[in-house]
Amino acid sequence: MLSSYKVGQFLENTNNNSMLLQLKIDFIQYMAQTGLILGYDSSLLSVIYALLIEDTYITQEQIMKLTGLRKRVVSNILSELSDPSSSFHVLKTRKPGEKVKYYKISFSYDQYIQHILILGLRAFKSNIEGIPILISRLDHLSEQNASVKRVRDFLSFFYRIMKMYGLFVEYSARNVEDLFQDNDFLESITEKLEAYFDEIPKGQTELVPDEDSLAEIKKDWLEYLQSFFAYSINLGKRRIESGQVVILHLLHMENEALDQTKIMKITGYSRGSVSEILSELVKSNTVLVVKHGRDRKKYFKLNIDISTLIIAKYTRLMNTYSQIHTMIQNRFLNDLQGMHVERTNKSHIERLFLEIIRLYIIAEKHLSHLVNFLKEKKIE
Repeated sequence: MLSSYKVGQFLENTNNNSMLLQLKIDFIQYMAQTGLILGYDSSLLSVIYALLIEDTYITQEQIMKLTGLRKRVVSNILSELSDPSSSFHVLKTRKPGEKVKYYKISFSYDQYIQHILILGLRAFKSNIEGIPILISRLDHLSEQNASVKRVRDFLSFFYRIMKMYGLFVEYSARNVEDLFQDNDFLESITEKLEAYFDEIPKGQTELVPDEDSLAEIKKDWLEYLQSFFAYSINLGKRRIESGQVVILHLLHMENEALDQTKIMKITGYSRGSVSEILSELVKSNTVLVVKHGRDRKKYFKLNIDISTLIIAKYTRLMNTYSQIHTMIQNRFLNDLQGMHVERTNKSHIERLFLEIIRLYIIAEKHLSHLVNFLKEKKIE
């Protein structure tokens, strides 16, 4: 017969394990919700964080318990993540004598971030290289054309922002240990970031076609954007977020109200996709609906200049990053440290929380610097 002490100890351990499970569930739910705000697939993030928070192989049923997702949703996501071509490198296996499938992400969180940064850098470099070519093509059109100047100024501005972003990503990927440990990490590359913005993009005149037009250059730029965001979609970014950026770029370059049919024709998006994207942009007051006389069609135009729009986007991201690392520090990490559970499991989760906090603090500081810098570099 168990002594009252052993019974009490058993009940305490059971209660602590139950509290730890609830902490994991709450954390995964929170990261999924914030991921949705940032434009990512919340279900995909739920499964990834379930794999990250467990320091061992887990089953589909365990993932369902942690995420609250339906069996079919989890099954489809695990199939995608464990595919050899997946960017996430999730291992799938069976234990001896068992038929149940087990899953484990093959990276620690810092290795996972480094891997994502490297993949992003590859996609970034392959697509940004096309911008100087477009600028050279614009330089061969009429310099007196205000529309040409508008597009050129915009592409130069965007190119410089992306160069700054690319430097941050490249330096972070190469120095991932410093990213998570060096308090002066961001300050060490600040001057380099600013130097990249001031660098004038140089085109490649040998690649300029004999016959060209502003319309063709705009079209090619939107195709570049779609190609770049195809990478983001593969990493869980919602397709509608990428579509919003493409349509916002289009409306800025056109500098006039466009109807839905013309937007469909230029972007190649379906009527349903364009309608959904425009609906969200109008709802957020980023785009206005206008009428032309007795024309019954709806026309759409930007309600804010592109520089302000970019700054507002980065400011929202910065505030969200701040909320994330504050919540993990004050809520999840503090609660975890107060629990009396198995040290091995606790240490793994504690390390995960600290790495996430560190990453979001760095990201917030980077965006804060970028926002303040861009406020000085406005375009019309």
